[in-house]
Amino acid sequence: MTKDNQNKISRRGLLGSVAVAGAAATLSACTEESGGQNASEKKDIDVVVVGAGFAGCVAARDLTGKGYNVVLLEAQNRIGGRAFTSEFAGTVYEVGALMLSWRQPFIWSEVVRYGLEIEPIVGALTPEICYWIQNGERFEGTPEEFFPQFVPAVEEFYKDVSPAFPYPYDPLYNTSVVEALDEQSVADRVRTMDPALRDFADNWAAVPLGRAGKDVSLAATMALVSSFGGVQGSLEGASYRLKKGTTALAEAIANDAQSAGCDVRLNSPVGSIEQTSGSAIVKLESGEEIKTKAVIVAAPVNTYGNITFKPDISGKKKKAAEDRVAGAQGVHINARIRGNRKPLIAVGPSDLPIHLLITTDILDDSVIVDGYGPSAELLDGNDPEAVQEALRNWIPDVEVMETVCYRWDLDPFSQGTWCGFGPGDFTEYFEELRRAEGVVHFASGDSASAFRGFMEGAAESGVRVARDVADQLKS
Repeated sequence: MTKDNQNKISRRGLLGSVAVAGAAATLSACTEESGGQNASEKKDIDVVVVGAGFAGCVAARDLTGKGYNVVLLEAQNRIGGRAFTSEFAGTVYEVGALMLSWRQPFIWSEVVRYGLEIEPIVGALTPEICYWIQNGERFEGTPEEFFPQFVPAVEEFYKDVSPAFPYPYDPLYNTSVVEALDEQSVADRVRTMDPALRDFADNWAAVPLGRAGKDVSLAATMALVSSFGGVQGSLEGASYRLKKGTTALAEAIANDAQSAGCDVRLNSPVGSIEQTSGSAIVKLESGEEIKTKAVIVAAPVNTYGNITFKPDISGKKKKAAEDRVAGAQGVHINARIRGNRKPLIAVGPSDLPIHLLITTDILDDSVIVDGYGPSAELLDGNDPEAVQEALRNWIPDVEVMETVCYRWDLDPFSQGTWCGFGPGDFTEYFEELRRAEGVVHFASGDSASAFRGFMEGAAESGVRVARDVADQLKS
């Protein structure tokens, strides 16, 4: 996507006809690009971090805590990146990232560090009614009727996950095995299974990566399940959310960095990064230049084309960005449906416009459901009638009162949702996306050691790359 095209993308294009109330940054003294004297004007800069999602905020905080002079630049007017909390139908609404689990050590430690409350996602943790589509037929039943059919299908699909990925945070440990798996898609393995199991396996394997099964690497989905500790862990997995929203956690981390002396700036898109012997010059689109000893690019891989690198980044990194291999183009909707309905979970084949639906909130006269689909092109998530039609694949009498959806694929600073590698992409790009180039380092949930595409992966990436930068600065 060119910068000219980015500038043409309107708020309406991102949100359709529904306005999402943006979460205002609450940093204690954020300095915007046009504001007064910045910390960077007063002292030598050790590190510039580009992007204030979880990876960037964690890296900036950790490096500032080690005594380095850090500038954290965020192109948008808020902290959090693809974690973005707003309000919908009087409830806390996660525009992007939602789920977390105590099985995710890095993000869980952040929740504990800042004393934030969690709460269950009722449709994921304690559903009372289940809907599923199997061999083209619609079914409805209790959890006791659904899960004894669903779980065996998932177990059969992932039967070799442990020997293939014995060390989840070293996913290429069994390189030859992983390469062979990466050549296949989820759909390839599904076709080898009993027809009665196929739709269940297809759903669980593809949905977390934000694509249809034919577009998901078998190695990538197996690596994710291994991160949870296996099938049972993934089934129990990310069933909780932050009570005050993901933005509250991102801002807590950024505030911590700022309190320690980090110069945090919003509305500060970067135009270029130029390396000169042992240092770099980061040039903002405003024209301001910051000389620094190291740079961490903590932006989504899909957006690397927004920045001019001198010398240029590797051909593989450029191709990964251009082909959008690390950010799926899926859809994430929230819908308010009429009536006092029980907490539900609904699953279907991965190529449906919505392939997973879970209840998040129960109101007096309605419930809020969270839905995911493989492509924003298949469904206008801001059109209640279109969403209602999609939900009627499971619930024929459902009435959608209102709906909201953010087009992450159209956001110039995201250009996609969470990471979902396609066949061949995992082994082709994983190591390269993590490789530093001179004094320029790369941190993102897209290139995390485990839980790629989750807040957990972003936090882990921030910790790891901050350590690498500190080691480089010491030497």
